[in-house]
Amino acid sequence: MSRIVIAWELGENLGHLWNLLPVAQRLRSLGHDVSFGIRDVAQAHRYLAPLGLRWFAAPVAQGVPPLGRDVASHTDILAACGAAHATHLAGMVGAWRHLFDVLQPDLVLVEHAPFALLAANRIGVPTVHLGTGFTIAPTLAPAPNFRPWDSAMKDEVVQTGHRVALAVQQVFGGPYPLDECFRANETRLLSIPALDHYDGMRSPDAMFIGAMPAPESHGEPVEWKRDDVPRVFVYLRASPYLDAVLRLLDDAGAEVIATLPDVHPAQAARYRTLRIYDQPVRIDALLGRCDLAITHGGHGTALACLLAGVPMLALPMHIEQLRVTENVANAGAGLGILPAHVTEHVGPVLRTMLATQTFREAARAIAMRHSGLDPARALDGVVELIERAIVSRSPGARTVADGRESGHARH
Repeated sequence: MSRIVIAWELGENLGHLWNLLPVAQRLRSLGHDVSFGIRDVAQAHRYLAPLGLRWFAAPVAQGVPPLGRDVASHTDILAACGAAHATHLAGMVGAWRHLFDVLQPDLVLVEHAPFALLAANRIGVPTVHLGTGFTIAPTLAPAPNFRPWDSAMKDEVVQTGHRVALAVQQVFGGPYPLDECFRANETRLLSIPALDHYDGMRSPDAMFIGAMPAPESHGEPVEWKRDDVPRVFVYLRASPYLDAVLRLLDDAGAEVIATLPDVHPAQAARYRTLRIYDQPVRIDALLGRCDLAITHGGHGTALACLLAGVPMLALPMHIEQLRVTENVANAGAGLGILPAHVTEHVGPVLRTMLATQTFREAARAIAMRHSGLDPARALDGVVELIERAIVSRSPGARTVADGRESGHARH
């Protein structure tokens, strides 16, 4: 039996947790001891406790000075969480190291958990990194700017990267490159190239493995009931334009299944022809017969849609979703509308997408190109990778910070 810590620090979307749960359950079934370090303890109580999985709260730096502008690079994200200030960074890395001292992991699996990764590298614990293109940047030196249209921000992004590099060097006690400090022993991208936030910037040997299987407990099973009208799946959050979208769908003559996690019951009750759920539904069973998905452009949902050949109308709410929306549109598999223009344009765009087969054809072409990707096989590969990394671990593992320093002590 080996001890494995699974870490999730950053990001609001539960897709991070859905990527990790199948791995955790498989590892535990193989006899490994699994613990989570997780940013959202309420969600941990909701989803991990029923499975008997242990968790602890991921360290969070308090009182971090605001960045003062929009986030535009991966190092900006790190800085906004405290990485540009040596005291905050040392506190988070130190907290992870103390937790690792207690838990004595043989391996740390990270999913958008840069400070857990940094701490594990600091003491020589083997690491495996799972995530999307957004959470795993191709390089941090310099970190690519994902707002290239804002030229005024270019110099600020570079300066922030320098501050993060300096803070890391202070914590590590030496001039260690950011790419080395934040690089796991093994990395797998839970994506496809068509959705990569850094398309064209990856090393040729970057490994895209598609999606993890949906957790067994995730989502209510629902089914389409009609074959004579378009079938539209909707996954949206509360927003100023939500009612406009729902009114349009209510009048569209389509069969609509909508997941609206924060919808008010009175709001949902106004739309009699729509089947509205305030909890997740199992979209894997829906997408096979779906004609269109309307989402915010979250990566996990977009990946599921494209692998099923379903075109998307995306209404992005933040930069990560905007980059996904751009990729979907560039691939010809959908269209996007910025928040300020949704109410005005959603009607014409929806009618265009339902009437035009080219979007569906482009989405199906992507699905065909990746027909060999299988979530069950992706899970098998990740678990095998983790077990190989544990077996091959040397007792005198080299740390990033000091080639003479051995791996952490075992009791």
